[in-house]
Amino acid sequence: MQMHNCVAAGALGAAVLLAQPDASAATWYVAAGGSGKGTSAAPFGTIQAAANVAKAGDVVLVAPGTYRETVRVSHSGTAQAPIVFMSQQPGQAVVSGANTVDPFKAATSGTGWTATIPTFVSSQGQGEQCFANGTRLIEARWPYTPPQSLSSPAFAVVTSVVSDEQVSGSPEPYLQKYQAVVKIANLPAGNWTGAGIRLLLGLGYQQVTGQVTASAAGELTITYLSSLGDTVMPYSQFFLYGSAAAFTQAGEWLLNGKQLELRAPGDVNPGTVDIECKQRDFAFDLSGQSYITLEGFTIFAASITTDDTASTIRTGTSIAAASHIELDALDVETPNSIRDLGGDPWSQWTNNTGVVLSGTDNLLTNSSISNADGNGVSLAGVGNQVLYNSITDSNQAGTECAAVSTGYSSGGVRTYNQGEEIGYNTLSRSGRALVEMSSLGSSTAQPSRIHHNLMTGAVLQTYDNGAIYGFQYAQSSFQDGLEVDHNRISASPVGIYLDNNSSGFLVHHNLLSSPGEPGLTDGVMIINIGTNHLIANNSFYPERSGMYSIYDSYGTADTGVVIRNDIFLIPNYVGTSAEADHDWGWNGVAGSSSDPQFTSITDANFAPLAGSPVINAGVAIPGVTDDTRPGAQAVVGLPDIGAIEYGSPSWVPSAAGDTTPPTVTLTTPAEGATYTVGQAVFAAFNCGDSGSGVAHCNGTMRIREAVSTAAAGSFSFTVTAVDYAGNTTSVVNSYTVVQ
Repeated sequence: MQMHNCVAAGALGAAVLLAQPDASAATWYVAAGGSGKGTSAAPFGTIQAAANVAKAGDVVLVAPGTYRETVRVSHSGTAQAPIVFMSQQPGQAVVSGANTVDPFKAATSGTGWTATIPTFVSSQGQGEQCFANGTRLIEARWPYTPPQSLSSPAFAVVTSVVSDEQVSGSPEPYLQKYQAVVKIANLPAGNWTGAGIRLLLGLGYQQVTGQVTASAAGELTITYLSSLGDTVMPYSQFFLYGSAAAFTQAGEWLLNGKQLELRAPGDVNPGTVDIECKQRDFAFDLSGQSYITLEGFTIFAASITTDDTASTIRTGTSIAAASHIELDALDVETPNSIRDLGGDPWSQWTNNTGVVLSGTDNLLTNSSISNADGNGVSLAGVGNQVLYNSITDSNQAGTECAAVSTGYSSGGVRTYNQGEEIGYNTLSRSGRALVEMSSLGSSTAQPSRIHHNLMTGAVLQTYDNGAIYGFQYAQSSFQDGLEVDHNRISASPVGIYLDNNSSGFLVHHNLLSSPGEPGLTDGVMIINIGTNHLIANNSFYPERSGMYSIYDSYGTADTGVVIRNDIFLIPNYVGTSAEADHDWGWNGVAGSSSDPQFTSITDANFAPLAGSPVINAGVAIPGVTDDTRPGAQAVVGLPDIGAIEYGSPSWVPSAAGDTTPPTVTLTTPAEGATYTVGQAVFAAFNCGDSGSGVAHCNGTMRIREAVSTAAAGSFSFTVTAVDYAGNTTSVVNSYTVVQ
């Protein structure tokens, strides 16, 4: 189900013909370095020049090359005659938010090279980011994390807290400022004063940043902001960045004002490498426009917006003016960069990072989005669709963002969403949720749906979240009828998390397997103080002993919750006040009388075999077992229990022909690392697969679980990934524990 931004040449030609309904429509040509008037013989040199003149029905053809600009489209198309911007060769026209950096000179002291760069001024609260030959470089940090591991970074751990007190100087009334003195057992020698610190506070819901104001051997004095009243604690995870003391690896950079200090990969002269740094938020700004199509572009170090005021929280009545925007076959790489999390982590980047699809009846399809510090997609408005996309490695900053976010805010104010659809996407690896649905409203007139998504690797950096997550400040009917169906979720601590006061969801025909999360949550699916949910025809498979299929620590508050036709692995705590019937509990023993006889646990194939006791054992549920939409289950006789109906064409993507093994990134424990006895070290790893998808991703310990350092000696840590075709990859890192 992996999506690629490839469009056949014939399809491009057909699109051009369809986009020119009459002889008055024009075709405009753009080529890097052009200086003409937009003809094929004398093309424009910028896409903006074409955008200034393109009218309804026109087509803008962009030749291969790199275009360093923000294109602001100033005219709209119509339903019969949209304006089409198209890469002549799919993926070869690159609209970049970065500028080349040169010349470099050798640093006068220490290691590295220096250059002067312009100040990057962002309207989104983004920060600087640099690249070498299109690959992201790392701002100097300790512990070091290589670029390919940013979704599962290395963290150090606070050993003890000497003092921590609230101080004055908070920039917002809902934020508290603290000053703390903390002990760090393995802090490298050096002057850390002035470094930034990224840390998980309290129970680790999300990351915040602060600053080191003083340092001594094994000790830091830090200031930081908290929006929940959470404070730094022993075992709080953190990393330091932006300090010369951390500038120890090739491929890192530092910034002092306008002075960039850099060590290129391999420590080569950066003059021999294409070094770029971010200078723009957006590649295309489509705010206020309608009937615009973008097709086949690569978007690098920037993003696309249909609402340049998206940072303003919407109140339920304000909807962006953009409509009928179609974004097709795009490759969006590193759309945002977040260095400073000093503002409100709950709302600062949740409405305006990634591809901002805001307004009415807009579509993002057949596209890939990768390596986002914030959202992959910010969704707001009415009738927008996110379909058939691949979104990987999002929310690498570990804040309140997601692969697809419907917006978020403290204080109970929400972005406006109704009638939205998120379907048939491959969503993998995120610091927190893969779909954040707290602001996704639904109603009979404007129903919203999250369906047929292949999801893996959520909540890689924080705690207490899920692959699909949402909560409300108080019970309401805002989300009544919101449908979460036919999703396949694996390798995430929690699959679906209906947090405080969520109400009225229809959750059905989902396949959820999970390794669980240490410390805070204990179920493949979580319901907290839920009301009026229908949980039906799902298949749950906890992958750790003691995990629950559905867990609710507030079971007596489950007013009106119905759980029916589901397959559980015992124990299956469902809440004392939920109505539960026609469910199937399996004791986990193959061949036992309770075995539902799945096709293959190894490949996470939960279709029942012939003769399974769950066949025809369910009960009819209007709107669930009589669904006739594409991808639904065809019921013959009585409904089966579980997510897959026996004999029905499977809605699960085919694994046929997938012979490529999955990938494993094991960050912590690092290969060859040395730790001291009793040192707090937490596992960090993730898995990926570009074919059928990751079915299982399991380590010696779970993600963020403590690695054994109780005794001196040599040890190993193993992570094994299995895809849905049964291909397997294992990575083993050896580490040493010393006195």
